Amino acid sequence: MFDYLLKDGRVIDPAQEIDGIMDVAIKDGKVCLMSEVIDESEARDTISVKGKLIMPGLIDLHTHIYWGGTSLGINPNDVGPKTGVTTFVDAGSSGPGNFLGFKEHIIETSICDIFAFLNISYAGIPYFSSEDFANPNMYGENQALEMIKVQSAINIVEKYPLIIKGIKVRLGMNTSGNLSLIPLKLALKAAETTGKPVMVHIDEAPPTVEELITCLRSKDIITHSFKGGTNKFTNKNGEVLSELLEARKRGVIVDIGHGVASFSFKVAAEMIKNNFYPDTISTDLHALSIKKAAFDLPTTMSKFLNLGMPLDKVVYSSTYASAEVIGEEKEIGHLKTGSKADIAIFELKEGNYEFYDPDNVKLEGKLKLIPIMTFKDGKLIYNRES
Repeated sequence: MFDYLLKDGRVIDPAQEIDGIMDVAIKDGKVCLMSEVIDESEARDTISVKGKLIMPGLIDLHTHIYWGGTSLGINPNDVGPKTGVTTFVDAGSSGPGNFLGFKEHIIETSICDIFAFLNISYAGIPYFSSEDFANPNMYGENQALEMIKVQSAINIVEKYPLIIKGIKVRLGMNTSGNLSLIPLKLALKAAETTGKPVMVHIDEAPPTVEELITCLRSKDIITHSFKGGTNKFTNKNGEVLSELLEARKRGVIVDIGHGVASFSFKVAAEMIKNNFYPDTISTDLHALSIKKAAFDLPTTMSKFLNLGMPLDKVVYSSTYASAEVIGEEKEIGHLKTGSKADIAIFELKEGNYEFYDPDNVKLEGKLKLIPIMTFKDGKLIYNRES
């Protein structure tokens, strides 16, 4: 007997190039069978999802979920189930000096799977106060070279290589001050030694995005890639910078990392007009962005739908593409037989919706993804309709 049978839903599984009405059977925490018709008598529990989307569980590649350990952290158990996210990747909240606390208190107790990019800064992101929402206080952890301990980072990555998927470094005037590319070069040293990619945050110069992007290797990730401001990846004519085009050709991953200040509808429209879509869609979800601008991964995905990105590409960029980045594509990001039964059920609702970017620019849209149910390892962990 199957544990669950999801009946008559529209399966969207871009990794298998599937988009059609199908039944999905779950047994022992795995996707057991997917077919146009599966007899209800073969399942202990049949759930009609007619008119709904059946998708792989979402993977949020850029989050900050060291809840209680850093001031910007949110509780993944409060967010994941109700938004269809079954896998979180923390982007540098912890560094070599506090990763063990993150592992024991958050990773090992989470309902959802959690992987991490280890911050090259020893203390991770230590000071990011959200007490005054309009004027948050923060300290850029890579402004001080004495905070960067390359060998300590290498030691932690080598001890926990299955959990730590890469090195995170934040660059820009707000995060690395006048050190420009020096923190990146140190992060690359740790990454090369451990055989991992780097994920790079960029804000305002120095360095410039042109200087940054030329340093990145195949499989490295540039996040906040659709940001606005003066230091952005489009030129004054609204064209994608040639440096970013060349970087993609050599295998650099282009990630969104929406956040509370790192995404622009204007830039996104320019990028998409140039047929340049993100490789991965992520939220940069933290104590501020969960309240304003990003909110959650389905909201960020809905923005791209309304900007003209096709549904299958939006789903792919929020599931399988992110699974590939962290090397977990055998188990998650798709609904192949034998894979983890991490499944998100959504309604693609039509109506009149308003979306906003961090600059409070409004986008009027007709489509919105509404989370309905979430399965993690074959267990129903959220049901909006119950």
